[in-house]
Amino acid sequence: MDCYCNFARQNRGLVVVTKVLRISDGKIFSSPRGVAMEADKPIEREVYYCCRGYLEAVNGEKYEWILDDEKDRGRREYDESYWDRRGKWMNRAWVLKWRAMFILEWLDRKYTSGAWLRTGQIANGICEVGKQMSVDYAWEPTAQSLSKHLHTYSAFYTITIGMEERNLSVPGYKGRIFKFTPPTGDIDVNAVLEELADSWDWGRGKPVVRLSDNKRFRSMSEAERVTGIPYYQILHNCESDIAHCIVPLTGEKMEFKYATEVGNK
Repeated sequence: MDCYCNFARQNRGLVVVTKVLRISDGKIFSSPRGVAMEADKPIEREVYYCCRGYLEAVNGEKYEWILDDEKDRGRREYDESYWDRRGKWMNRAWVLKWRAMFILEWLDRKYTSGAWLRTGQIANGICEVGKQMSVDYAWEPTAQSLSKHLHTYSAFYTITIGMEERNLSVPGYKGRIFKFTPPTGDIDVNAVLEELADSWDWGRGKPVVRLSDNKRFRSMSEAERVTGIPYYQILHNCESDIAHCIVPLTGEKMEFKYATEVGNK
């Protein structure tokens, strides 16, 4: 591990994080690298030695270590075991597949790709399509039950049908809204369920939100793959060390926050 990076000590559920305090204005950085990134200068090593007491100042600024007793920023509460995940994604897979069948049929027949819809609109559309399908038992969700279902299984629907979710609060409506990017090819549903049951990413990762359009990424690594912005930039932006990230090829500025710290989760 890089000796200049911050460290955390776990003690009975308390996370004690060593960060960097800039004396002049009291700003706290996540690490010496965060200071260097804000200054856009290669001073990470000097800041580290300043905090250790070997240097009096760096470019006229004094720094020191500070212990920050706080919950790990960006980390979601997650205590499901492997068997809990198997139960959620595999044991009840038949119910999920059955309901997904109606959602996919509705997407194919009625949905305009990319449109944001309220849960009541989606539920009514699924009920209408269900009556037209040749099935013995049709799924007839209410707005409330559909909202809960999509939210609970958001990881599955994000992968399979490109679902995005927001909270909307306007006169006359307060609740979740959804939009979808339907797939162009076949999806191996069983493989997706196996991935979700076996992967820690959906529980242990730190999801982030791009503020310009509220696009949610399940981890900083996924945000890096989609945007091309280096992982470390997204990390230090979320840690408030730098004001924004820069897309390497275009120079476009983007801002990210941990999803746990954004109001519309």
